[in-house]
Amino acid sequence: MEERRHQRIYSPTAFKPENISWSSFIVDGRKLESINQWFNKENAALQSIKDLQGIKQLTQCQSRLYINRSSQVRDDLNKAARLIIHHRH
Repeated sequence: MEERRHQRIYSPTAFKPENISWSSFIVDGRKLESINQWFNKENAALQSIKDLQGIKQLTQCQSRLYINRSSQVRDDLNKAARLIIHHRH
């Protein structure tokens, strides 16, 4: 299995499209849109509280929110990449 994986790595000079079968598919991005919508809503609420209190820098709640969103987006993109890689083999 490991040898086969190394055989599928192509250098730009050795790339031969006739040896590859191409198929198309769609990865649904609705979950990412939902995560962003949730993040924007939560961040707007935190920002309005922060503005009322006169705080200028990023709060701990906002920092956790950014980290949470980044983790979720990274996880979903990694899952999509894994789907693409497994679809190719």
